Amino acid sequence: MKISFVRGAYLNNFEGQNYALPITGYSSLFPLDANVPFPLVKLPSIADLQKPPFLNKPIKYIANRTLGDSQILFGLENYIRGSDIVHVADPHYYYSYQAARLKAEGAIK
Repeated sequence: MKISFVRGAYLNNFEGQNYALPITGYSSLFPLDANVPFPLVKLPSIADLQKPPFLNKPIKYIANRTLGDSQILFGLENYIRGSDIVHVADPHYYYSYQAARLKAEGAIK
């Protein structure tokens, strides 16, 4: 069984420690906490560019108005395709939309 745990920049050990089944985490290049007890795949995200404080608001503003959200995970579809379960954080993040599109295509269960 392939279980994908998608959290983008907000991946953290607090949530990750609660799962007994074998999962794979998907985050941005700089998640809140990379010390998780499961395999982690880091993907580039616009959220990674927001680390310098002076760029945070302009980048988030532009991303939200062009892409819909700065939490896009580039290449996520290639990794979670074929998953039996995909657990995302909230429906308003772009990576949730990426997973929903794959579900609609029948690429994930």
